[in-house]
Amino acid sequence: MPSGYADGHADYLGSRPDASGCARLAGPGFGSRRGCAFILPGLSIVEACRALGITRPACCTTYYPPDWRARWTHFLRDCGFQRKVMMSMEQLGMSDPIQVVGDLGWPLANERLVEAARAVRKADPKADGMLIGDAGVSTLGLIEGLEQEFDIPVIGADGAMVWGLARALGVDLRDGSLGWMTHVGRPPSGQ
Repeated sequence: MPSGYADGHADYLGSRPDASGCARLAGPGFGSRRGCAFILPGLSIVEACRALGITRPACCTTYYPPDWRARWTHFLRDCGFQRKVMMSMEQLGMSDPIQVVGDLGWPLANERLVEAARAVRKADPKADGMLIGDAGVSTLGLIEGLEQEFDIPVIGADGAMVWGLARALGVDLRDGSLGWMTHVGRPPSGQ
C-alpha cells in the first residue's frame, strides 16, 4: 500500500516520488490496474512544467492556507523543481486569513487574481514559469495575457487539467486556448 494510505492521510494527494523524482499516483500502473486514467491537477501541472522546460517556477496560491502551501512546496520539491517564491493572497495582504476555502468567495474576480500573479512575479523575477495552483480558481481567460506580460509560461490548475485531458484523449487544442501549453509538442498554426 502506498505511503500515507494505511494511516488515513497522504502528504500530497496520494502521490509519491519514484526513484527519478517524478510524482506518480499511488505507484506505477495505478490507473491501468483500475481500468481508467487519472488526470489530477497537481500531476498535470508537473507534466506541463516538464513539457515546457520549467525548472524554477514562481507559485501564486490564491487561497492556500499554510499547511496546503507546505504540502505543495514539498510536492514540487519532490518532483525536482526549484521553487523560490510561493505566496497566497493572504501573504500578499489581499485577503484576511482564510479558514475555509469558500470564505474567499467564488468566482474570484479576475482583477484580484491578476494583481496576485503580478505581485508574485515581482517577488521572483527570475522564475522561468508561473504556477497558479488552485483548482478552484478559473485562469483560462487570463493565461495568454499574463504570459504576454511576464514573458514566461503561466500554468493554472484548471488549464493544466484541460491540457492533461486533451493529451490523454489525443485531442488538439484550439490555438491560444491555453497559452504556451497549447503548442507543447506541435508548432503554432502558420509555422
